[in-house]
Amino acid sequence: LAELAALLDAAERPLIVAGGSGWDAEAVTRLAGFAEAFSCPVTVSFRRQGLFPCDHPNFAGDLSVGANPKLVDYAKASDLVLLLGGRLSEMPSQSYSLLTIPCPAQKFIHVHPGAEEIGRVYRPDLAFNMTPRAFLAGVGTLKGSRDRKGLLAEGHAIYHSWSDTPTEVPGSFNLGEVMVALRNELPRDAVVTNGAGNYAIWLHRYYRYRQFGTQLAPTSGSMGYGVPAAVAAKRVMPQKTVVAFAGDGCFLMTGQEFATAVQYDLPVIVVVVDNGMYGTIRMHQEREYPGRVIGTELKNPDFAAYARAFGGHGERVETTAEFMPAFRRAQDSGKPAILHCVTDPEALTPARSLSQIRAASQAAADTAQAAAISANARVMVAVQTLEAARAQLSLVEAQLENVELQLARTNVVAPVAGEIVQRNAQVGAIASASGTPMFSLMRDAALELRADVAEGDLLRLKAGQGVRITTVGGAAPL
Repeated sequence: LAELAALLDAAERPLIVAGGSGWDAEAVTRLAGFAEAFSCPVTVSFRRQGLFPCDHPNFAGDLSVGANPKLVDYAKASDLVLLLGGRLSEMPSQSYSLLTIPCPAQKFIHVHPGAEEIGRVYRPDLAFNMTPRAFLAGVGTLKGSRDRKGLLAEGHAIYHSWSDTPTEVPGSFNLGEVMVALRNELPRDAVVTNGAGNYAIWLHRYYRYRQFGTQLAPTSGSMGYGVPAAVAAKRVMPQKTVVAFAGDGCFLMTGQEFATAVQYDLPVIVVVVDNGMYGTIRMHQEREYPGRVIGTELKNPDFAAYARAFGGHGERVETTAEFMPAFRRAQDSGKPAILHCVTDPEALTPARSLSQIRAASQAAADTAQAAAISANARVMVAVQTLEAARAQLSLVEAQLENVELQLARTNVVAPVAGEIVQRNAQVGAIASASGTPMFSLMRDAALELRADVAEGDLLRLKAGQGVRITTVGGAAPL
């Protein structure tokens, strides 16, 4: 514990990341006290927003899907990270880009109940193999000496700049504005559930969780979680307001559990966000394979009529202005209710529309295709140049072969000519001495000089075998 306190005191920009399991309301309260004692900002992991009150001045935001880029930069700029209960897996680590693997550049302290998890991805400078509850119970007497008001203000300002004002989106229904209305309407202890889908991005960004146990959401990203979780929460905590959010595809996974809510008189309110498609999968298709959309469009039923068919309350909502009056009517009905909210398919994320995602992807694909075409053209030019060079080389080789042949012939014929001159000189000397006609001596001596430079002999010449010239003096190798 002394080492923990020393590391926290020495840090200029420490950051606590709360996540995982092993929490309760008391541990959450103790975390707030610990963060205050050491003047540390706090972020929470993916769908763990109930672990720290968002209105606390030490809160800097959540490391979620589509996290605030300023928060990501803020986290990367830290010089110490205390990971409390979580693993910092793909989602909160922003695809493992937040910390260096395996040795973070920051001082790294890891608290986790599983011994097998500590050091598995990130090697800690200090580790505690225990639950967050046990850890926070043990550090209650520690207190730091640093005052980091500027760092805390920076982090909390980053959170508010991201979550205060919803972005504009296509269509007449703005889910961000609905979240702002609900955070002002619902009590602090209201339980909000959701499954998986792009609709949850608005929920995580603009709704404000202020108490432990108020967020029920799957960190595994499983669809269909929201409705049964809401039914269970209302069964266990009937005094609390329970609201479930589900996309149209998400609701169709487990929407029949609405019958359970009716059967046991559990007045949950289910907000079905209907954009007529599996939005997250569609987003990935548009981003990775522009123009190749398949299997993501949905033909949905009338979800409001579906609720009424079970004996619940159901309304269709098509504009932002219609939502809160419909929500209050659902509350007043005293029945399980479904609000069928129809959204524009273009409103795919708070930051970018479907068309913007497609256009950016198509532009990137076009650029890549143009680069590929240009590269192919350069390859073809290189191939043609190579073929021309090969043809030129073949011509040069043929010319060289001809030169070699001519040279070989010269090397054969020149000595033969010299031999003829020499023999003629000998015959001439004999003729002079004997008085015999030279022609007769040549005929009688049967001087035979043969220089065969046919191709076969030329090949033998090249092999070093030579040819033979028959002369008056006998056969002699050439």
